[in-house]
Formats: sequence, C-alpha cells, structure tokens
Amino acid sequence: MTSSSVKRGSIAAFEGFALTHLIRASSTSAAPWFFKPKVINNLGTFQDGGLRYNNPLNVALLEHGFLWPGKGEPDFALSLGTGTSEAKGDAFASGPQSPVRDRFLPRLYKTFMLNLDGEKAWHELVNNLPPERTMRYHRLNLTLKGPEPAIDDVAAMSLLKGYAEEKIAMDAQITSLLDSMHASMFFFELDDVPSFIDDAHQCSGHIFCRIELPPPGKAALLLRLTESSTYFLVNGVPLASVGPETKKKALSFRRRVRFQVPCLDDSVGISIRGLTTRPRSISGMPKTLKQLIQLQRLKAPFGRATHDSIEKSLPRIPMKRKAAWSEYYARKQVKV
Repeated sequence: MTSSSVKRGSIAAFEGFALTHLIRASSTSAAPWFFKPKVINNLGTFQDGGLRYNNPLNVALLEHGFLWPGKGEPDFALSLGTGTSEAKGDAFASGPQSPVRDRFLPRLYKTFMLNLDGEKAWHELVNNLPPERTMRYHRLNLTLKGPEPAIDDVAAMSLLKGYAEEKIAMDAQITSLLDSMHASMFFFELDDVPSFIDDAHQCSGHIFCRIELPPPGKAALLLRLTESSTYFLVNGVPLASVGPETKKKALSFRRRVRFQVPCLDDSVGISIRGLTTRPRSISGMPKTLKQLIQLQRLKAPFGRATHDSIEKSLPRIPMKRKAAWSEYYARKQVKV
C-alpha cells in the first residue's frame, strides 16, 4: 500500500512501522472529497497515493532495485488498471473557445486530472523502454465506451465486472502475460564453479521450478510439460523438459543442464517453448557466466550461502606448530 504525505507530497510505503492494516488502508484510500486525510502520530498526515502516482509501477520498480540490488530488471511486471474512457478530452483542445470553460482555473483542473491518468503514465514508461524489454511489461485495463463512472458509483460495479470478464475472454494480452508467468516459474543454478577444459568453460547445473509442489502438483506439471511437448533452449540447443531426474518422487522439479562457453563474459541464455506460445527466457536470463558465478557466490572466500565446502581447502597447521599447541594446552590443564 502506498500513500502520499500531505505536507511533503512524497510517497510513503509504511514499511518497518507497527501499523495495523486498518490504518494503512485508511491512509492509502483517503481520496480528496470522499475521505478525510489520515493523521498518524509521529509520522504525519497522509492521503491517497494516487494523487502522486496513480499508476505506481514506477514506484514498484524503484522498490525492486532497493530490495534486490544487482538482480537487474524483474522477470515480468503487471500493471492493473481500473478502466479508462475513450471520451476523455485533452486539457488544451482546439476549436471554438468558451469564455468560461477555457479560463485558467478550468484548464488547470483539466491538466491536474490528466496527470492522474494511469494509462498515460503507462505509455510514458513503455515508450522509454528498449524494444527487447517491452515484452516483459504487461498492462490489463478496460476501455470504456462512455465516460468513466464516478468513484462512489456503486451501481456501476456489476457493469464493470461484465466488461472485465469479457476482456479476459477475448484479450490477446492475457496469453502474453501467461507466457511470462509460466517462464518465470523456472530458474537455473550452477552446480559448481565451471571447469576450464579444452579451451572452454564446462558448465553443469539444474533448472528448477520455484513453486514448491506436492506430489500431485508435480505430477500435474510433468503431465502438462509432456502433453505440450515443452523443451528448453540452452544457448540455442533444445533440451527436453522432462528427463530421468525430473521423474524422481523424492525431488522437486529439476532438469540437469550441461553446456560450455568459451569466455566468462559470454552470455548464457535459457528459454522455454511449448508451455508458452513463443520462446520466453526463464527467470533471470540471459546473464553472463561471470554474473551467474557472482550471484551464487560460488567463489566466496568464507563459504557459500548453502554452507557447501569451497573449492580450495584451508591450509593445514604445520605438524611442529600443532604439537607445540598441544603441549601448551596439556600443561595448562595440569596447572588447573
């Protein structure tokens, strides 16, 4: 939940504060003219965050960078709209001017309302993305033929629900969104630091499914992968999604992958096809081999996050020094 400070105009996420859900909800939904601003002791006065960011996707992307530094962009981003109207007019329309409608205050109000348009903020974001990244970003919104209903028009809810169900059944963006969600279920991890043999880095790892599935869920996933003839593309080389290790009951989904790259700075790309309508990169891909090693901390000098042993063992204590320390502790125990 996000709210905007009445005094500073900044966005507040209320992370790290012991606030009840009621206080958070009252702050984030305090829309002017409908609800009073929420006063929180020692924090300030807050109102609807939509006055600052009616489409909070930019805020979410900024927060993503703080929560997971070094992870790059998200696998996919979904922006949900509450409806937009084809009947919206421009703040500065051409044509015959009205001495009342086109004065300073009405134009200022129109400009303010235009800045609250979440669809406008979405197009500004997408237009600034490189073409190869736009397929990771999705927005679902309704385009209403008439004017938008008022924020307190409860009677319009059933009509909006019908529009939403119709859009879900017919919108091609749903398929693209599902492709991104299915691809992001899978991620790759190296088993160990690659060995440099025959002028190439020999890599071995596994593709995992991030969803913890019970045995019936895993069986359903394997059946879906088999029926859809799903396969992975590892640097352009096809690999069947179901192998001997994926059928073991005691293990969650995993698929062994072996490949080689000439240089640590070479890109490693793994995509999926079959479960998706077109090839989609799995979670975190593509990345260079060096990035994969760094993110997994495979060369961490004080051990890995998984507490596995490192490649180089620590130097042993020389026998003479070891004997001297043993004699010292023996004398100390005798004195005690």
